[in-house]
Parts: sequence; structure tokens; C-alpha cells
Amino acid sequence: MFEFKFFPFTSKTKKDEPKPPTPPPKRSMVEKAIKRLYEVPGITNISFDLYTDKASVYVKFKDGSGSLRLFINQLKIHHVYIFDSKNTCHFGGYVGWLNSKDLEEAIREIKKDFDEDSTQ
Repeated sequence: MFEFKFFPFTSKTKKDEPKPPTPPPKRSMVEKAIKRLYEVPGITNISFDLYTDKASVYVKFKDGSGSLRLFINQLKIHHVYIFDSKNTCHFGGYVGWLNSKDLEEAIREIKKDFDEDSTQ
């Protein structure tokens, strides 16, 4: 005859169904490069406007997220900056003479892994 369904017979609704795990957000090369630079021994944060106008682009990130820029002052102190694609500085740092080789190695690795001109 007639069947009245005022309430669903199953207690499970679409809201209660398990959702597939979401993948972690993809980090940009800007974030990855900054993380690597923070691992350099002796890296010291600096004001973003110190020498940024003199720093030259050394690496353009192949994901289009930004660039790494370098400047070496008269005292041979290495300064490194990370800019995003909108030309906003997200990292500025330097190392002294004792750690300049470590910074150079980190920058070489960043260039090898992230540069749009690298051969991979």
C-alpha cells in the first residue's frame, strides 16, 4: 500500500562518508629555496632593502614562482635574496667569509634543481 518515510532508514549520510585524503599542498620553488638557504651554516637575515637594487638575478625558478638574486659587496660578503613573481622580496640573508663556501654550494644546488635554464 502506502509507505511513509519520514526519516531515512540508514544513519549514514553523504556528509558522514569518509573523504579521500587530500594531498599536501604543493610548495613553490620560492619556499623550497628559502628552506634550503635557512639550512646554510651562518646564514643571517637582513633587511630586504639592503642591496636589493644592486642584486643580480642568478636563478629564475622554472615553476614561475620567482627568482634568486645575488650581490657580493666590496668586503666580499655574499648577500642572497629570494623574490616572488610579483617582485616582492621574501628572504634576504648573508654569510660571512667563513661560511661563503657553504652558501655557494647551496646556491649551486638551487640553480641545478630549480633554474628554468637547467638541463633536466
